[in-house]
Amino acid sequence: MKNLIKIASLALVGAATTVTAQNTFNLQYYFPTSTSAYDAPTSFAADGSTVADAQGIFDITGTPLTSTLGQFTFTFLESSSWNPAAFNGFTVDLTTGGSYLFVVKDAATTDSAFTGSEVSLTGPAEVSVNWQGEAFTAGQKVVLDYAITPEPGTLALAGLGFAGMVAARRRSSK
Repeated sequence: MKNLIKIASLALVGAATTVTAQNTFNLQYYFPTSTSAYDAPTSFAADGSTVADAQGIFDITGTPLTSTLGQFTFTFLESSSWNPAAFNGFTVDLTTGGSYLFVVKDAATTDSAFTGSEVSLTGPAEVSVNWQGEAFTAGQKVVLDYAITPEPGTLALAGLGFAGMVAARRRSSK
């Protein structure tokens, strides 16, 4: 019975902490304002696969790094620039629960004009990147690291797993 409690507890904790690899996202392009959707959203998963954005300007890859950290890589397919406007960019919405804790520019970014100030959290599950007026070259990459917090049900699942591990530990020490 003790071993069954330990196995079940570890399974619950493991299920609660491996959230990034299963997350899916919607990328939505907006122009000329942050409320003017320019095209249909592009869905992708944080599983290492690459998809093209609806405009064909860049490829995006979502990669899990650890159980709570991930990375978005935007690889430009052509050389051009973004038109100046109040907003000319996109949002990446987390569609499978949880919320962003932070999103930051990674050192692997090869676009020297991209400072990271273009990135902002615009909602608990939404990050925006405003490229307005910036130029880019084919092959350049913008790499963003992100962390997510699990949804409340996942946190409860982890808590239940930890409680089971504590109970099993107490029983085995008696």
